[in-house]
Amino acid sequence: MPKKRPKIWMALNNSNQTKVNKIFKEIIDKTEDENKIETVKEVHKYILKNWGGIKVYNEDAHALGCSAEGHVSHVLASRMSSRPLGWSERGAEQMARLRAFKYNGGQKEDIKKILERQKENRRIKNQKERILSQQDKRSLFPEPKESIPVLKKGKVNGLFRALESAAF
Repeated sequence: MPKKRPKIWMALNNSNQTKVNKIFKEIIDKTEDENKIETVKEVHKYILKNWGGIKVYNEDAHALGCSAEGHVSHVLASRMSSRPLGWSERGAEQMARLRAFKYNGGQKEDIKKILERQKENRRIKNQKERILSQQDKRSLFPEPKESIPVLKKGKVNGLFRALESAAF
């Protein structure tokens, strides 16, 4: 009954549960097909179960609507399950992120910037790791050069330390 839709919307937008119940009763009374009556009852039951959310949405100025279910179906499921392809766990994660990015208004240029930033961050991380690993290899007293054989087996005393420092 398409003519009842605006009335239902108005009652829902005004959080008028009595009016919603009255409209659904009218629809059920005028419907002859038992299957359709059952469907109308299920919709009515669904609305009543979610009445708290409807009321909050209409009365709280800070409440925001959400179309997550539709987005999941439209954005992700169309690629990930409705027409499924073989995905690794990592590939599925990346595809989901990419599709969400696209539908949130992301552009190719944005992806290029993100990838360049990630590449630069990896380069900096590798450079830091290389510097830190080299620092670990260096010690305060590096190995003396082979030019003074006594340094390999000498007794550590003042003369040994003086020869050792001269060996560098």
